[in-house]
This record gives sequence, C-alpha cells and structure tokens, in this order.
Amino acid sequence: MKRFVSKWYGKTLIFLFIGIICFMTLQAVLVDKSSYAKYRNWKEQDKVDILILGNSHAEGGIHPIWMEEDFLRTYGKDISVFNYTLYGMRIEQMSFFLNEILKYHTPKLIILETYAFCPLADEHREILAHKAFDVLPLNKNKIEAVKYCTLEDYWSYYLPFIKYHTRWKEISSQDISILYDKELWNSAGKGDAYTRDDRAIKPEDFCPDPGDGWFSQDTSQINELRALTFTEKECLEKMLLLLEEKNIQLAFVSVPYKIQMGLDSIEMIKINNYLGEKYVDNQSISLLDMNQLWPELNFSYNDLYDEGHVNINGRVKVMDYLLEYLKTHYDISSMSE
Repeated sequence: MKRFVSKWYGKTLIFLFIGIICFMTLQAVLVDKSSYAKYRNWKEQDKVDILILGNSHAEGGIHPIWMEEDFLRTYGKDISVFNYTLYGMRIEQMSFFLNEILKYHTPKLIILETYAFCPLADEHREILAHKAFDVLPLNKNKIEAVKYCTLEDYWSYYLPFIKYHTRWKEISSQDISILYDKELWNSAGKGDAYTRDDRAIKPEDFCPDPGDGWFSQDTSQINELRALTFTEKECLEKMLLLLEEKNIQLAFVSVPYKIQMGLDSIEMIKINNYLGEKYVDNQSISLLDMNQLWPELNFSYNDLYDEGHVNINGRVKVMDYLLEYLKTHYDISSMSE
C-alpha cells in the first residue's frame, strides 16, 4: 500500500510539474512582446556605460549608436550606450523598473529624458504599467511596483495569462521565436538603421507649420516652477537614493517638442526649472533643457515628425548638441574603465 501511495504521489508531482511548465510556456507566448527584446538584450550586454531612460521622446531623439561612434572617434575608446526607453513610461514606473534592471548592469551615467514627468492619467495606467512590468520576473519589487503604480486588476500583472488569454488571433511566429532567437534582440536598445549619411527626409516626415510662431518664442527667460506631484517626487527621490548608493551620475535631458498629451513644452520648461532648483547640483546631477535652446538649435516645425516627437532632421540637431554637452560636462573617457 505504501509503495502504491508513493508511486501515485510521484506521478502526481511529475504531472503537476509538466503542467506548470506547459502553462508558463503558453503564457510566455501570449504575453505582449513590445518590451521583451530590450529586456533580453539588456541582460545580454557585457557592460553598459551610459543608460538612456524615458519614453518615445528619448526613443526618437537620442541615438545610442551615434553616441558610441562619436565617443570612439573622440576618445578612441568603446563607450557602451543603451537606450532603454519604453513607450509612455512615467517616473513612477521607472523607479521600480530601474530597481530591477540595475541588477544586471551598473552604468556610470544615466540620461533621463524629462517628459517622464508628464502627469500620469488614470486611464493610461494599465497599458503603461503592463508595458513596463510584464517582462519583469515576479518578485517583491514587481509586487510593490504593481501596488504602487496601478489602481486595480493586480493579478493580471502577477499572472499575465489573465489579461492575454484572448490574444490568440494576434499571435505570430515571432511571438515564439523572440523567446529564444538572439537575432531578434540584438538591435533593441541600440537604435535604428539610420546613419548621418544615408537618411532621407520625406514630406510626410515634417510636422505642418500652423504659422503660430511657437518656436519663435523666447523661452530662455521662463523662470516659473511647476512642482512635481507627490508620487513623482516620492519616486524620483527613491531613484536618486538608489543612484547615489551605486555611484551613478544623472543627466536630466529634455528633447524639444511642441505638445503631447496636454503637456506643452512651455509647461515642460517649468517642470525642468523645478528639477533644476530642487535636485541639480551640477556634479552628480545636471540638466540640459533643449526647449530653452530653440534659437541655438535652429529648431522649427521642420524638425518634428508630429507635435510631440522629432523627426530624423530634429534628431541630428538634438544629438549634435547633446554630444557636445556630455563631453563638456562629463569625463566620458573614464566611463569605459
């Protein structure tokens, strides 16, 4: 009898183990993969010297390969740059997200694009939190992130099958191959295929100029402050403590734009002014607000793809200025050591 019970118990455990493996594999296939490639490529990196954080503003405006090439020409050293920007990510999500990804690499410098301080509307919380947290392993940090950043439906983050079990019609072969094929990861976080010599600007890449003179405004004298919300301030200060602990420098950078999701660039300047007054020490933390530099950049509607994002032409202007700023304010050559 004991032998029978022991045999039955063993078979049950094996059955449950196989069932769990099959379920986890199915769940991995069904989950949205929009941030998966960057996460896997981040883990695969040998090292990362400079990390770019933010959302679509930094995704389109700050190109890691251009930075690496420029630093190699300037210093003769390989400075590794990774653009870990995620669509719509806000500072509340970013503080928890950073906790997790810094377990794999510790950069010397983080560039944080400040549109991350655009207020997070309740109706956007779920989709943005899923993009940020679905790819992360289930642990204490993820549980705390979900409780802090979302309003309801916590279990769909801990057990993504709840949200994605109806995603059958969207599944493609790439949902499976991306789980193991490194070729599908290796460009994620490293920018696109454009170089300075082979880009082509098409008419549809320009944002129509409404003739409102937006980029003719003198923004250099805007001194008002727009304070962060309680949660933004709490999460930023939590992040700053983590960076101090790990001896990571921080550069707040604002890519120029006009307006997106109700936050125009004048209000963005006021937020940057607040960051500058409360947090910038020009040693471990600096600030570059390119929305106060439109004349220097010769920035116009011709540099926008839409009202919220630069096109390739705008990216060139942003990158030229950003690279000179970084090389002036930071000891870039020592970051590869």
